[in-house]
Amino acid sequence: MNIRLNIFFWPLIMVIILGSCINDNRIRHFSDLTWKELSQITIETFDDYTLQIVGEMKIPIDSLTPNPIIYPVYFDGDSNHFFSFYNRNTNSLDIYNLGTAKRIKKHFFPVEGPLAISRVSYPFIKSMDSIFIWTLSPPMIILMDSTGHQKKSFNFPEDPQKLNVNMVQHFYEVGNKIVLGYLPYGNSTKLKDSANFLLYDLKSAKVIKSKAGRPRSVSEFPLYGSHAVPRLCVGHNQNIINFFGAGQLIIQSDLKKDTVSYYVLRSKYLPNSYPEPKHDGTVVENRDALKGHYFMMVYDPYRYFYYLMCLLDADSYDQNGKVNGVDDMQISIIIADTLFRRRGELLLPKHKYFRSMFVTKEGLLVSNGNSKNRMYHEDTLTYTIFKPILSGL
Repeated sequence: MNIRLNIFFWPLIMVIILGSCINDNRIRHFSDLTWKELSQITIETFDDYTLQIVGEMKIPIDSLTPNPIIYPVYFDGDSNHFFSFYNRNTNSLDIYNLGTAKRIKKHFFPVEGPLAISRVSYPFIKSMDSIFIWTLSPPMIILMDSTGHQKKSFNFPEDPQKLNVNMVQHFYEVGNKIVLGYLPYGNSTKLKDSANFLLYDLKSAKVIKSKAGRPRSVSEFPLYGSHAVPRLCVGHNQNIINFFGAGQLIIQSDLKKDTVSYYVLRSKYLPNSYPEPKHDGTVVENRDALKGHYFMMVYDPYRYFYYLMCLLDADSYDQNGKVNGVDDMQISIIIADTLFRRRGELLLPKHKYFRSMFVTKEGLLVSNGNSKNRMYHEDTLTYTIFKPILSGL
């Protein structure tokens, strides 16, 4: 009986062990591939979902100053849910009740005097009593409530500019650690040792670089703003997700388990063709600023999907010879599950939507604020509400 059990038992164990090794090697191998090698990998796709329009949200705003809102902040209250953004032109934080579509708070940060705060990044809001503000001048993280009262401040131990902290992106608070974006600088050799994000420990006041370094598919290219800068998203189980404008590779960092996983996710509307790098790290030709790239990712904790916004290629000039801008780049949105398998992708109409989106209980909200949208109004923030549904329903 024991002999017969061993005959069947040990081969099964060996299959499991070998299978695990193959999977682990394959995952690690993704970070070592060139961009061209990565583009040749066949990815698992289902394309069984699409996004359906289920409504619209309009918020009246102050139109006396520009409101370039790319990274709005959404958070749940006890009985209400709220929308907030930082206005760089007025150096203020605006908070709206989404249920009533009315502004309930507008806090101006002082620009002069000993308590002056400027160069504020986008806020992170856990609740109305816990609003984190990251400011470069002075370099610190401030914890305040919705009245503007500063409850606590955390001085940054090093010069954020020397650490290359990215002030343009969202930052997050996860387990008493602030997750900050990172701007890499240097040649392609230095980039291989670059971090993808920084952790600022609020208890120890130490800055820790991410365990995952820059993948070869990105570090082999010289820096190019929209393509080589790592972008941040806090996703499923509060894992830190990194991706790059050049796309394809998704890096998931599990802070609790101290592990890193790699995935390949690709748009069906972005071509797998970037300039071939030379041996010295330069490229054969310059890439236009309107070259398509992967722009923004958000996680939907209510439906367990990721949404990845892609900006598609645009010509430098329109048919009348006028210079095109970012608003001339058509948008597509990839739907991915928690294993980063593509479950669908929706191509949005050109010149209607703006490169801003966020998730609420109602669904995925995508801004209608494209400057060439005929229905665009400066005094109103308008978002189309989408929900993922099975294709063909």
